[in-house]
Amino acid sequence: MGTKLNYSLFITSMIGYFLMSVTFLFMPLETLEESIDNYSNILGILFWVFLAIGVITQFVLSYRLKLWCRTDKNALLKSKRMSYGVIAFWKNPPARISDAVMLISIVGLVISILATDATGYMCYVFVSLLVFAFCSHCIFNGKIYYYLTNKTYK
Repeated sequence: MGTKLNYSLFITSMIGYFLMSVTFLFMPLETLEESIDNYSNILGILFWVFLAIGVITQFVLSYRLKLWCRTDKNALLKSKRMSYGVIAFWKNPPARISDAVMLISIVGLVISILATDATGYMCYVFVSLLVFAFCSHCIFNGKIYYYLTNKTYK
């Protein structure tokens, strides 16, 4: 299935999602008086570019998985039995970590919103963590990660 290319696409998507979530950390800086003109526009463009990188590489991996499933009937049967990554929880060690970080960031976000009326920098930190943890949750609990890590399908 071309594992080296698949792994590089997978890493590229994770980097794209990570950098997309990092853009949330720079949002409070646009209120500074010394901020660059069009800072919010640049930040918005970076957000969408990194999101597109993550989504497009996941679509390419999904397409490659579908092509591979057409040639291997056993893989097709197993892929139909798996659930979507959004619905599944705690499937493997990286998924457990991302699910735990997602739950912690939800609790932290709620507490920081209630404590600071959503004006503190910690809200941005928890939103950034939540977005990246949610993307990681969907990826690590999904079919693509299962096929990338399953030794019988390499």
